[in-house]
Amino acid sequence: MDLITDHPRARARPGDRATVPVSLPAADQDTLLAVFAVLLHRYGGRADPQIELDVAGRPRGRVRPSVDPAETLGSLAARVAALAPGPPGGGPAVVFADHDPAPGPVDLVLVAPPDGRVRLDYDPGLYDRDTVTRMAGHLRRIAEAGRRAPVGAIDLTSADERALVLGRFNDTARPYPRDATVHGLFAAQAAATPDAVAVADDSGEVGYAELDARAER
Repeated sequence: MDLITDHPRARARPGDRATVPVSLPAADQDTLLAVFAVLLHRYGGRADPQIELDVAGRPRGRVRPSVDPAETLGSLAARVAALAPGPPGGGPAVVFADHDPAPGPVDLVLVAPPDGRVRLDYDPGLYDRDTVTRMAGHLRRIAEAGRRAPVGAIDLTSADERALVLGRFNDTARPYPRDATVHGLFAAQAAATPDAVAVADDSGEVGYAELDARAER
């Protein structure tokens, strides 16, 4: 499973793990695995995220749950319960475990023990804590959507994230003289940055000064 990391893989620190707690509503193991699969699907873009299972009562190995945006979370949970794990793969992995996983090169682990104290373990050489904390919040929103929620309709965006995107990131308004004309504003820009590129296409580039001169012909 290839997830986008905050830092190059050359900075990975195999066996060195950090932890972020995850607050989730009570759920059975198969539902938690389905929630994890949806998160990986959203983050990695794969319809069949690869997850290594390390849970009691099931063979250890890798499963590839196919995530259909139209199905419900409960339906996905029923399907992952029936998956037969394949042989464990080599190299870094994304793991779902019900106990502390063995040391080794692991990118990300969702640890869901029977006592309900769910957490995300991660390689701090690859991920920043803020990134994994955001993942924990997204796991919570997937789980809180409920088993009847269509997977593709689950909104991962929190109220704070939505306000940031729609407000701060989209706040592009700038003051300008109300009596200014488009031509006047362009001429002022041409005077301030005459050599900057104003227009570009496959045939080449034209600077502000040159374009302004052409407009005056």
